[in-house]
Amino acid sequence: MDHVLNMDFYTKFSALDLFFFVIVIILSLTIGLYHGYRSRKIANTREEYLLGGRTMGLFPVTASLVATTVSGSTLLGQTAEVYAYGTQAWLLWLVCFVMSVIVPVIFLPVFLEIGDFSSFKYLELRFSRSLRLFASCLYTITSLLYLPVTVYVPALAFHEVTGLSVHLTTGVLTLLCVTYTAFGGIKAVVWTDVFQITLTLISTVIVMLVGVNQAGGLENVWKTADRGKRLVFFNFDPDPTVRSTFWQYMFSMTFVATYQFGINQTNIQRFLALSNLRKMHLAIWGLTLSFAVIMTISQTIGATIYTTYETCDPFSAGVVRKVDQILPHFIEQKTALFPGFTGIFIAGIFAASLSSTSSFLNTLSGSIYNDFLARRLRKLSEASANNVVKILVVILGIAQMILLLVVEKLGTIFSMTAQCMAIATSALLGLFTLGMLCRRVNTTGALCGSLASLAVVLVLIIGGQYREPDPFLPLRTDGCNSTDFNITLSSLTTTREISKLEGSAGKVPWIFRIHFLYHALVGFSVNMIVGLVVSYLTGGCPSVDEKLLATFLRRKQEKSEEEIELKVGKEDENGKNHNS
Repeated sequence: MDHVLNMDFYTKFSALDLFFFVIVIILSLTIGLYHGYRSRKIANTREEYLLGGRTMGLFPVTASLVATTVSGSTLLGQTAEVYAYGTQAWLLWLVCFVMSVIVPVIFLPVFLEIGDFSSFKYLELRFSRSLRLFASCLYTITSLLYLPVTVYVPALAFHEVTGLSVHLTTGVLTLLCVTYTAFGGIKAVVWTDVFQITLTLISTVIVMLVGVNQAGGLENVWKTADRGKRLVFFNFDPDPTVRSTFWQYMFSMTFVATYQFGINQTNIQRFLALSNLRKMHLAIWGLTLSFAVIMTISQTIGATIYTTYETCDPFSAGVVRKVDQILPHFIEQKTALFPGFTGIFIAGIFAASLSSTSSFLNTLSGSIYNDFLARRLRKLSEASANNVVKILVVILGIAQMILLLVVEKLGTIFSMTAQCMAIATSALLGLFTLGMLCRRVNTTGALCGSLASLAVVLVLIIGGQYREPDPFLPLRTDGCNSTDFNITLSSLTTTREISKLEGSAGKVPWIFRIHFLYHALVGFSVNMIVGLVVSYLTGGCPSVDEKLLATFLRRKQEKSEEEIELKVGKEDENGKNHNS
């Protein structure tokens, strides 16, 4: 169990570290409360609270999209991924590029035309209200499963350098997020995101530059990573049980990215805060380019950490409890440039997680109110409705703390995030894709496809808990000595091998050994096939509003009729003006 305060606290995290850390946290809170106060003076309405009056600027919205995407789990998870498994995850930025072509063409124009607070309103218009509630409920559940990860990440980092209890840290972090999210709404969240992503980027770039310099330069980092088999750019292995292949990223993670930015209410809410489609296009391209830069930085840091610990791995030596703690350990031991830098960097990790946490709290509260409570509370004034949304933020914060007890018992950050996204992608992306791209799909087919995909993915995830964990690439301790980690050589343990034995439950059926990165592809495929087949067997959809289809699928005849009506109306109006 974690102790509330490690006896080495003051040697690992100085008073100056703590000072800078507290300053960053106070600034985040102050920015959030300030913009919350300004929003309240403009209009106390749900549109202002959830969408910023649909007049948010392009820069803060783009920065907020980046901040929501690049959480603490991205920074810690990706560096640990490179350290343990290699650089194949660089393909995520290529996946993001493919997504940035798909989303503006298919999804964003439809959501913009509908113009509702909730993206799930589309499902009610296209299929039925019951399907809208089903999808919103599923989104709420998967988001609640992912939400604890956003605070667990910085808590692990903070524990590594201070010894403070993970539970105490997550409690403080959740309280902070709940405070400025409930008070300020989307504007508080977005402008706090701008500050937090700026701090995160600056601190990670500094760590990368200093780390590479101390490791002997980029050439040495490259050679060492190659020697340790970390340079994995295109793994074309067709075996679906193997981790991190080209096929997993391009054919499965592409669906996850499309769901994340084309369907996920958290990001759709930010897109809808912009005034037109052109700004949405610019925002998504800005996000893609920023993500590519951040992935490059994270990958470089991961390779640099491996270079530093090539012959004496802190995880195998038992110095860090989880491989996800390798980055904060590296910061504390190797790249503390000046007194207080460790505090600033850890605050940067906190800032990245604060942005993701506050975004989810804001979006989830609005989604729950709009999809489940709005009809029952029709008589409430806008001010009273806002108060209900704020109460929901508090309730979600409490739920986050409870669910954290489950998250800390699971696997690595990367795998937890991917599995949560696979559940949502298979069921929800399939629903919206069937609705917008398949004219003949009906409510029965859409529901059956979603349920089938959900069942398949859950079976794969549950069954996959008994598969052997992915073996790390070679990690060494032959170069360790008593001065490396202030430990004795006798204290070295084979933690990695022990954890592998504990996680293994013997041979499991082949289907359960399919890697979790394929789950989204399998689930989405099942959703599309079942949805189309059931719709065909149940008579299909006799008619559909053309505005609910992707713009390139709308019938030209109906478009021309609309144009004719508009032209006739203008001619009549011009005739009246002429006569007058």
